[in-house]
Amino acid sequence: MNQTLNQQLHNLLLKLHKLGQELPQILLYLTQIAQPKLPQNLIIPFLGQMFEKIPPLLSKLEPQKLAELVKDPPSDAVPLRILVDLSGIQQLLQQISVLQLLHLTNNTIPPGSQEAQESFLRKVTITVNIF
Repeated sequence: MNQTLNQQLHNLLLKLHKLGQELPQILLYLTQIAQPKLPQNLIIPFLGQMFEKIPPLLSKLEPQKLAELVKDPPSDAVPLRILVDLSGIQQLLQQISVLQLLHLTNNTIPPGSQEAQESFLRKVTITVNIF
């Protein structure tokens, strides 16, 4: 399926919003990976801005202008930079299976009860599938 960049970013925003509702800690963790220098106390406000301000921006921009913005987001456009970086993580996760992801984590499932371990595996699976 050949989606426009606008459609891809809109779809990613929807998926991220769903992830934030179902597993907010995973969204925060992914955002920290995407923007490691962003102070923790600013992550939630910037995510809020991303969900609030980016959709209208995507609707207004011409495809070429959007492509230019995504290729090199302005340094002060933090919500857009987060979205672009999360898009890169999405592309990586789309190419990886749950088994490969577990191998990358050195097959480390956190210690604990069977329920806790199953919960961990469900979260990994949900994260890969949502993305």
